[in-house]
Parts: sequence; C-alpha cells; structure tokens
Amino acid sequence: MVDLTKYLEQAADAAKRRNYAMAVKIYGQVLAIQPDFGEARAGLRKVLFQKVAQKPASKLTAILFGGLNLPIAGLMRLVGQHAAAAKGYERYLAYDPTAEGANLKLGNSLERAGLTKSALAVYAAYAEHQPRCLEACRAAGALYYEQGQVNEALGMYEQALKVDPRDQDSLKARKNLAAEGALASTGIEKAESSSRTRTSSRSSSVRTGCSCRPMRSMTNSPASRSSCRPTLATKSCYAARRGCARWPRTCRGHST
Repeated sequence: MVDLTKYLEQAADAAKRRNYAMAVKIYGQVLAIQPDFGEARAGLRKVLFQKVAQKPASKLTAILFGGLNLPIAGLMRLVGQHAAAAKGYERYLAYDPTAEGANLKLGNSLERAGLTKSALAVYAAYAEHQPRCLEACRAAGALYYEQGQVNEALGMYEQALKVDPRDQDSLKARKNLAAEGALASTGIEKAESSSRTRTSSRSSSVRTGCSCRPMRSMTNSPASRSSCRPTLATKSCYAARRGCARWPRTCRGHST
C-alpha cells in the first residue's frame, strides 16, 4: 500500500499557509487513491470549513456551478451507486461546504458504500463545526461505537442531548454505553484482584520451603505415607522427622 503520510503533511502545510485550493487538491488526490482514508476525509472537510470562514460561500455561485451535482448524486443513491453519489456531494460541497443536507447525505452515502472511516470523518467534522446538528452527532456516535471508540461515542451522544435533552435514541445509547463502561471497569478490577490473589498464593508456597501436600492427619496409612515427599533430605530436619511416619527408616529422600 502506498504511504500517503507525506501528502497529508503537504496538505496540512498548505492549509496553514491559507493556500486552501492547494490543500483541497492534495486531499482530493489522496482520497482518489484511498477513498476510506478517514484522516484525509476529515482534513478535507476542515479545510473547506476554514475556507468558508475566511470568505463566506455564495449560495447562488454554488447553485450555478455545483448545483447540477445534487440531482445526479440523488439519482446515484436511488440506483444504489453510493460511492458515485458521494463524489457528487463532494463536488457540490466544494462550493457550499456548510450545507447541512449535502454533508449528511455525503456521510450516509459513504457509509452505505462501506467507507465507514470516511463517513465517520464527515459526521464528526460537521458535528464539530455545527454542534447543534442532532443527526450528525447521533450518526458520529453510532460509528464511533462500531469502531470501538466508546468514549468518543459517549461524547457525541452527550453533545446530541445538549441539542435535544429528550432525544430517545441518544438517551438509550448513552445509558447502554455507560453500562458497558461500568461492566468493563468491573471486569478489569476482578482480573487485577484475581492476579493479586494468585501472586500471594505463590509467594506463600515459596516461603514454606516444602513441596509436601498438607495432610488431614498423621497416620501410618499407605495414603498418608506416600503423600509425604520432604524436600530437605538432612538428618537434622526436624520438620521431616515430625511430618513423616516412616522417618528415619525407609522414608524416600532421607537416610539415618
């Protein structure tokens, strides 16, 4: 796979110099090679937002030069060509970057095309730019969760609830995420406790200095005699003399 990191660096450098046209061009080239490159997709969206912040977009210009892309993209969606539809929405958004409907349809088309990292980048970037867009917050939260980023997902649902505190989807998702986080935390604590217990048990065994299994009673029964295997084979081993009924005659490992 081609290493595209240097191109991202070039695009970021162009954006810092406010050469937005160059940055947009580089990000577009990267996405043409790797359409599901989330970092590049997010960079493109943010550069376009910066561009429109410096010079507000003209709706008339967007309609005149990019308006034809909207019906074409809509048609592509109807026939299931979602990747082609996404390209159409991107072409329109180059003229009107903050259009809410086009941004949401772009994210949806990317998601349906299986480009979930790019879809997440679009939703998250728009939710950051327009924090009161409820649909973008919820969509970003769902994709964050699917990609295993639980904290980010929870943050997006919290943001959605700031927009609409009664939104049932966000309330349910937040509750489920909070419960999942609590269970994960409990599991970690149990694992740590179990590890500490095993470590303590091993340390205790080492301190005893004997590998004999504990016996319920000291008898001369065959079972009790066979279970004793003293590790200190010395004549002066007091523990061995006390713990083995066959001492000092024939106990294995000892001699008189």
